[in-house]
Amino acid sequence: GREEPVRVELAEDLIDSLRTFNVDTQRSGTEIGECLLLPVTELLLAPGEREKAARVLFEHFTASGGGATARERFLSQFRDGLDPPGIGIFMPLLYGKASHPPDYFPENALFFLHEFEEIRGRLKAFFRDAGRPGPAFLPRAEKVYADPEKTIARLSSGKKLLAGLFDTAGARKIPCTSPLPSTVPASRPDRITELVRLLEEGTADKIVIILHSTSSADRLEVLLQDAKNGIRRTGSFSEAVKSRGPAIVIGALSSGFYLPGEGLRVICDADLFGVPTYKKSTAVSFPEWELPIGSLTKGDIVVHIDHGIGKYLGLKQLDVAGAVDDFLHLSFSGGDSLYVPVWQMNRVQSYRSASETPPPLSKLGGAAWRHSKARIRRSLRLMAQELLKISAARQSQPGYAFPPPDPIFREFEMSFPWNETPDQDRTIREVLQDMSAPVPMDRLVCGDVGFGKTEVALRAAFFAAAAGKQTAVLVPTTVLAQQHFQNFSSRLKDFPVTVGLLSRFVPPATRKTVLESLAQGSLDIVIGTHRLLSEDVVFHDLGLAVIDEEHRFGVRHKEKLKRLRETVDVLTMSATPIPRTLFQAFSGLRNLSIIHTPPADRKSVHTEVRYFDRDLIRDAISREMDRGGQVFFVHNRVRSIAAAAEMVRNTVPHARVGVAHGQMGEKELEEVMVGFLNQDLDVLVTTAIIESGLDIPNANTLIINRADRFGLAQLYQLRGRVGRSHVLAYAYLLVPPEGQVTREARQRLRSLKELTELGSGFRLASYDLEMRGAGNLLGEEQSGRIEAVGLELFSQLLEQAVREAAGQEAGLQVDPVITLPVPAYLPEGYLPDVGERLTFYKRLAGAADLSQLDQLREEAADRFGRLPAEVAGLFARMKVQITAREMGVERIDTAGPFLLVGFHPQAKVSPDALISLLTSDRRLAFVPPVTLKIDISGFPKPMDRVEFLMDVLRSL
Repeated sequence: GREEPVRVELAEDLIDSLRTFNVDTQRSGTEIGECLLLPVTELLLAPGEREKAARVLFEHFTASGGGATARERFLSQFRDGLDPPGIGIFMPLLYGKASHPPDYFPENALFFLHEFEEIRGRLKAFFRDAGRPGPAFLPRAEKVYADPEKTIARLSSGKKLLAGLFDTAGARKIPCTSPLPSTVPASRPDRITELVRLLEEGTADKIVIILHSTSSADRLEVLLQDAKNGIRRTGSFSEAVKSRGPAIVIGALSSGFYLPGEGLRVICDADLFGVPTYKKSTAVSFPEWELPIGSLTKGDIVVHIDHGIGKYLGLKQLDVAGAVDDFLHLSFSGGDSLYVPVWQMNRVQSYRSASETPPPLSKLGGAAWRHSKARIRRSLRLMAQELLKISAARQSQPGYAFPPPDPIFREFEMSFPWNETPDQDRTIREVLQDMSAPVPMDRLVCGDVGFGKTEVALRAAFFAAAAGKQTAVLVPTTVLAQQHFQNFSSRLKDFPVTVGLLSRFVPPATRKTVLESLAQGSLDIVIGTHRLLSEDVVFHDLGLAVIDEEHRFGVRHKEKLKRLRETVDVLTMSATPIPRTLFQAFSGLRNLSIIHTPPADRKSVHTEVRYFDRDLIRDAISREMDRGGQVFFVHNRVRSIAAAAEMVRNTVPHARVGVAHGQMGEKELEEVMVGFLNQDLDVLVTTAIIESGLDIPNANTLIINRADRFGLAQLYQLRGRVGRSHVLAYAYLLVPPEGQVTREARQRLRSLKELTELGSGFRLASYDLEMRGAGNLLGEEQSGRIEAVGLELFSQLLEQAVREAAGQEAGLQVDPVITLPVPAYLPEGYLPDVGERLTFYKRLAGAADLSQLDQLREEAADRFGRLPAEVAGLFARMKVQITAREMGVERIDTAGPFLLVGFHPQAKVSPDALISLLTSDRRLAFVPPVTLKIDISGFPKPMDRVEFLMDVLRSL
């Protein structure tokens, strides 16, 4: 058969699919049923040569005096076509000569040498060890192995590229002892010092520095600002090589190199800071307020922005104007039906409510829905005015304006061992900008578990320390406090920033020292539980409070936190903020940053809701242990947790089981947690004490007993304890028989099962806001209003009201209605799963511009294969939709051989361009007051008609 690249897609350790693969475009092609992978061997013998080789081996064994039994066993395998273990050492005898690696390359070859001196040393050491006496039948080393001196001489004489100019394995920083703030970039790494020396000496070699991001280049320029020979930034590597003097270029390189013959020295991030290779993260692409619609089933309640609350009855194909499209079939009061074209799916939202009974359906075409929206708009106008007053009052509070980042802060940023995700980088910039303002910061950072919120807190705390201010990091549990303390200490160990811990794990003597250091100002960062809010905790100069999972603290503690917000900058972090907190962010009372980009290689957690079954428990634990992993078994009742642990031991006798709960003594609990972390235990039977922050990548199976008793956010947090590595994780939510589970609990479990995508924590919080309401905000109950229209529409109306109250122009907003004679849908054979089709339709309808549409087109081709005519028509139709919306087109209708394009009176159309187009093309006519008539009779193919329409729109 033919030889071509094949892409093997894996699901865990099983092959999911095989596809052809284009190396140039890096895209998958058609799916194939099978492929033949031939084994690789170093010994290649033509037919008939094996017997000749066997005779050579026989003669060698006989001459060397080898044992007859070993010889016959060896030769018997060899004659049967098998390569016995150790056959490689006899290859010089079989081929008649020993070869040097350079013999296989042409004279002008370029040799890539990574750590050349180490290569030389290892070659000599290996040859020396191989020359020691061994069994008599083994060939002498000089007959088997290439002479290292000849190999080194050949490598040294040719063109070579030396990699590892700086040994990344030995990366270290110069210890810094100067106090902060510092006016000089103390703690500069050895490599930066060496780079400055190279720049100032003006070496003859061309120096090119390749950094992974623009922000990294900005930071390095700050670190090198005192170098005499400056660096300029270029757009490409070739431009950097041609430019005069040293240059910086943005790119991806895992290790620097040196071309002596060319005088080129290339340096990258790893050479300067000793950090790992940067991995690209894949962002989860969904609008911030979007609720998942791909899981809709027939009978679900939905909200149409224009028509109200209806019932979803499935996808339906209809022939409109000679073209087949997919439509959402919605049913309203009285049995009236509405067919919503898929390109208008952005106007349809999932509906969630805390009510036990479903909401009444709206009457299609009735006035009740319009009146309901109008009432909410009126109340929101008053609320928006109050919000602006509160915001203005907060802005008037005096606060500390932190000075701009200095070189040592830039160095701390550069020491981050991973590439910041786009969301993470944006969030860090927003936090630093807030801290630099002369008013107290109050920002909520919402991001999934393990998505990088801790690094955001670290940057903010270091930024505060650089200004001489102290930071308090408040966490809900002692376990999380311990983990944060370890993370902060590890990141800050090479910098002059001190970190302390306050929790019940801390001995009294250490606790006293921490309190004294805080009061004296010698401790920069303190991490602790609610113990930090005690009266005996006195700060010398507190500038920042970081609150992790605020909803876990009690009312009394929250009152103290509220007073903190009046004087210091406050950064709140949560994966699933409570409804009140989230609503305050929506409404502008608190600034909001969302991180929904997952780390590289992260997989979503496979989630199942099952009835309690000991066989299931045994199978789940045994499967995780078989792959070397560990298991969390959550039983949230201290009184019966010992019985639950005994049940696990009896079910899986070979498992090492430990128990952890909050009522245990400090030492006992610490021993259990450390034992589980060190993999001395296979199963940890625990309460919800593990809910926040615990990071054990080897634990990738979670079993929650009586999951119906947990809240939605709590379940999501617990599930976040697994799936924190590249390994596929499993979560089993165990419930009693169906009759014992309430409707609300079933709804929570269903929502959690739906939210399996990476980065779903924010949407879960949105679910929770709909289900529970926002709470009493501004002295007025808002949950009823949200329940009346749904969270997404409520948020849109509130945003409009705030803009109007602030006197901001909303601008022209048009959602065109378009009918085109071209098939435009996702065929069932192309994308069989209905939920997948709904999700993709929703993403298409939400595409903001043509570049996003192009990305979705590439994704469709890669995931589902070559685009059939209907899918190509769908993308063409969406291109028209986006262009028409940007221009202010209200309608495009098909009328026989004509297309009628109706513009909004305030449409962005150039009169001069319109007149020029009408006079140059007889196929166009203008029908007053705002309609363009296009003759498409000369285009028999539907796609040609669409292209002509696009040409006309672009010309305007």
